[in-house]
Amino acid sequence: MILALCLYGVQSFSRYRRLRRRLPDPRPPSPFRHPSRLVTILGTEGDELPEYGRRIRITGWAFLIATGMTAVLVQLVYTAS
Repeated sequence: MILALCLYGVQSFSRYRRLRRRLPDPRPPSPFRHPSRLVTILGTEGDELPEYGRRIRITGWAFLIATGMTAVLVQLVYTAS
C-alpha cells in the first residue's frame, strides 16, 4: 500500500510539473518548497481550486499519507523488536 501511494505520488508530481510549466509568467512559488502554502492548499476544498491547485492537493495528500503509514510501520517494527 505504501509503495502504491509513493508511485501514485510520483506520477501525480510529474503531472504537477507539466501543469506548472504551462502556467504563464510570473508563476506562483512552488508549494513544495514553501510548506505554509502547501498546508493552506491541503486544507482547502477541492472544488474551490483550479486544476493546478487540485493537482498540488492530491500530490501532497498522497505523500503525506505515505509518510504517515511509513512512520506507523517503522514504529510497529521498532516496538516488536
